[in-house]
Amino acid sequence: MPSAITPLRALSIALLCGAGTLATAQTPAKASAPAVATESEYVTTREFKSKVFIVKHRSPHELGKVLGPLGSGFKGARIESMDREGLQTLTVRDFPENLTSIEEALKRLDVPAATAREVEFHIHVLFASKAQGPGEDVPEELKDVLGTLKSTLQYKSYTLATSFVQRAREGGSNNFGGRGEIAAATASGNPLKLDWSIYQYQIETPLEGPSSLKLSRFLLHASDQSAGILASVLTDLTLKDGEKVVVGTSVLKDRGLIVVLTAKVLK
Repeated sequence: MPSAITPLRALSIALLCGAGTLATAQTPAKASAPAVATESEYVTTREFKSKVFIVKHRSPHELGKVLGPLGSGFKGARIESMDREGLQTLTVRDFPENLTSIEEALKRLDVPAATAREVEFHIHVLFASKAQGPGEDVPEELKDVLGTLKSTLQYKSYTLATSFVQRAREGGSNNFGGRGEIAAATASGNPLKLDWSIYQYQIETPLEGPSSLKLSRFLLHASDQSAGILASVLTDLTLKDGEKVVVGTSVLKDRGLIVVLTAKVLK
């Protein structure tokens, strides 16, 4: 027969249950604080958009330089250019309104280049001597070059041996050249034969500033029919449109042989 619960024991059980209930009520669960976005997170994560533009006709690196000012300038905004393995792109990350401005500008700038252009090359061959001459016999267009030569070389007088003028059209096979003779210009009294050639050239037109020409294998030989090649100049070079460049120097016995090149893109 079950034993009866005494009033004192019942009171103890009630107190214990009440204490447990009170203890539970005094330890509520901690509520998590709402996330607050920082300013940098708001700018770089929530507002910026990214877009990849395919560049078809111009240099993506040059386009990236010109389009840069159209960006917002905020931390995290950027324009990245890529030109590798035939893939030319601009990747832009910025506010939507800046993306729109860059896209509109890109439509106007990324257009096909103009039709094939002609380039006129002037090749001047000068003789230089350590002996003082009666005066410099050079064309007017070489006067400024002459001043540079006097300040860098140890020759005292300069005379024009001969000049060549050659036109070539951009694109296709660019290999071209010319030849000429200077009467009684060698020690043997034979004519000095000059042969020059340009293997290839390329016109590089930036979005801003003058065009430049990149020449591959400019070659000039000076030879005597009995002694063979007496002097030669061989070089690759890049020059701006209309710029005069001293391509190279060599020595013919007691004289210097100096080659000056000018290239001008014809409109």
